[in-house]
Amino acid sequence: MSDFPFKSVNVINGTSNCASKGMTIHMEGAPAHASQPEDGANPSFAIAKIIDAIPEFISPDKNRGLILCTVVQVAIGERAFGLSAS
Repeated sequence: MSDFPFKSVNVINGTSNCASKGMTIHMEGAPAHASQPEDGANPSFAIAKIIDAIPEFISPDKNRGLILCTVVQVAIGERAFGLSAS
């Protein structure tokens, strides 16, 4: 835990560590040439909206107790320059 000496035993009042649940969101679009992205379906904008909405999801006004959400990894598309992510 932060702010405690390494290899020490500590007692605190309240919550020390939160429970953890994982979530995987898989979105699949349709590929397109980068010069014609309108011909495909790129999921990156939808993923960005989800990430942007996280503060609203975990707002103390909408939840009881401590709620945390940490985005650990996001993968969108491949290293295929010239192609829109799908």
